[in-house]
Amino acid sequence: MKPIDHALDRLLRAAARAPQPGVGPLSMATQARAIAALRAHRDAAPSFALLRTWRVGMATACATAAVAIVAGLFASSRLDDSANDPYVLNDPGMAVAMTTGWLP
Repeated sequence: MKPIDHALDRLLRAAARAPQPGVGPLSMATQARAIAALRAHRDAAPSFALLRTWRVGMATACATAAVAIVAGLFASSRLDDSANDPYVLNDPGMAVAMTTGWLP
């Protein structure tokens, strides 16, 4: 070990063994400065309104899509199979026209 390292090592060991002074309560002025700095930092921080709007919009879009899917599934389960058959006439006026031979 070099002599300077030995002296530095002795200094650091002595500092580690030195008694530590107790920390007392903060003065009112120090507390006021700390609170003022915290409030100034909070007011200067960027607003996350755009991010909040984005999250609300995405949640609304997902909820709307889920409602549309459920409504579509409900409507498709209640379909009448004869309404989708191309050979079944559901329009009474067209049925009369076809049976009487009158076509527009």
